[in-house]
Amino acid sequence: MKENYYAQNLNAQKLYQVYQTKYARVRQYLESEISFVRNYLHGTEHVLELGAGYVRIVKELAPSCKSIVGIDISKDNVEFGKEYLKDTPNAQLMVMDVHIAWFQEQSEKGLLGEIDMEKTKDGIIIVVSVEPNHVVCLNNIYML
Repeated sequence: MKENYYAQNLNAQKLYQVYQTKYARVRQYLESEISFVRNYLHGTEHVLELGAGYVRIVKELAPSCKSIVGIDISKDNVEFGKEYLKDTPNAQLMVMDVHIAWFQEQSEKGLLGEIDMEKTKDGIIIVVSVEPNHVVCLNNIYML
C-alpha cells in the first residue's frame, strides 16, 4: 500500500498524545463524542469504525456492543492499536485503504445498506438504510 500523508505524519503515538489533553473543554468534547454513539448501542450491535486511528473510539465503544471492527490506512496505527486493544476481546483492527469503491462493494453485498450517491460528496458517504444492529462510524461521522 502506498504511504500517504496520514500514514506518515499522523501516527498512533502522535494521535494518542493529542487525545491525552489537559484542556477540560476538549476532554468534554471527546467524551460527548463517545456518549453520542454509546446512547444508540444496546449490546447487540456489530460496529464498524473507519479511520480508526489508534482505536480510541473502538476501545470506548467495545463494552457497549457485541463486536467492533476498526479500520485504518496506517500500518503503524494498527500495530499500536492492537496493543492498545489487547484486553478487548470483542474488538478487531485491520489495515485497509477504505474509499467509495469499498462502500459500494459492501452495499452490493447487502452489508451496509444503500448508498445515496446524490448526497454522497465531499468525503461524506450517506447510507440510506443500514441493517438493524449495525453502526458505521466514518471519521467521526456516525451513520445510525
